[in-house]
Amino acid sequence: MSKELKRRDLVAVEAEQAVIGSVVIQQRHLDVLPINGRMFVDKELGDFFTRVQLLHESGTRLDQVTLLPIAKQIWGSGAVARLAELMNCVPHAGHAAYYAEQITTAYRLRELERVANGVMSRVQTIGESPGSIDNWLLEQLETQQSQTSRATAAADAGRELIVQLENGREATSVYTGIHSVDRDTGGFAPGELIVVAARPGNGKSTLAMQVAKRTALADKTSLFVSLEMTRTELILRVLAGMSDVDSRRVREGSMTAEQLHDLRGANESLEGVNLMIQDPATATIRQIRAMAKAQAATEAGLDFVVVDYIGLIKAQGSFRERREQVADWSRQLKQLAKELLVPVMVLVQLNRATDQQPKPRLSNLAESGSIEQDADIVIFMHRTDPNANEFELIVAKHRHGDINTHG
Repeated sequence: MSKELKRRDLVAVEAEQAVIGSVVIQQRHLDVLPINGRMFVDKELGDFFTRVQLLHESGTRLDQVTLLPIAKQIWGSGAVARLAELMNCVPHAGHAAYYAEQITTAYRLRELERVANGVMSRVQTIGESPGSIDNWLLEQLETQQSQTSRATAAADAGRELIVQLENGREATSVYTGIHSVDRDTGGFAPGELIVVAARPGNGKSTLAMQVAKRTALADKTSLFVSLEMTRTELILRVLAGMSDVDSRRVREGSMTAEQLHDLRGANESLEGVNLMIQDPATATIRQIRAMAKAQAATEAGLDFVVVDYIGLIKAQGSFRERREQVADWSRQLKQLAKELLVPVMVLVQLNRATDQQPKPRLSNLAESGSIEQDADIVIFMHRTDPNANEFELIVAKHRHGDINTHG
């Protein structure tokens, strides 16, 4: 082991020694600790821990007698002293989960440092494009996340549910503010994929921004990823709606001083509100996932995501049919909702066949039937009068409840 370890890694080595001593004293810890030998700074300790896990899985009782042979393979003549040292360095065997958490944290920091160094190396390499570096970085981050994930005991999952129920569903769910819709859906729960579909120009973005703004004003964090409109266009709609200023007058530059004052007041009310907007000219599904994960990693966190809209996601080096690409994107958005434990709303266009029907159907979802399969909730926005700005919201699919129509 290197003598030039960083202080962070020295602390990790102490935790590695303590966790080994803990599992020898209380073998049951090996059934639940979310670590493996590859995460250890001290490679000899990591090798020893891996062999201890294999012994445990074979049903062997762990003690100094059964551990001595593998200790000798690693430390040779110093095996007896090393085993005694490991047994005596445990402050409290019941704190094994705490030691394991320190190991996991140090491992993830080392991996992030490795990834950062890899990015620097690639940036300085002639011929590397920003796109190839982006792809490599995202692959590394997703691999790291999968390596540190672990199963959850049923009782632990039950406790999480009970805490949510004790705190009220309002604490974790996202609501539209439209009473009839919220009543039928029970709000949008963490991990759900919500599809809002309509023909072009029928208000999908307006509804989604309304929900995102309402969520942010409730001391949560919303991320609105717009592939269709710029942040200037989006915030214009928000401020115009909050101040009752006609957005057409804003675009024309024909506002009165009073209307400008109202807009300024509306904007001041958004100070400190975590309504975050990303408006890339183009973005792949991987880049959208990265945006959401980056926001979730900030101090503000993340409670709700909107993607406007699925048809504008950029294909990434693939010659697959369009339907297959859209199917992949909807699956990845559903996975994102589950990974981050937040509701993800994606906007979808209905196909032209809708214009010939009294009301839209699930079969009218454009480009891929997979969207319907992946979605937990599907809401249609249907213009009831072609000559008026009047809509009805149709809850066409609700995996956990009823479907309904709301004027």
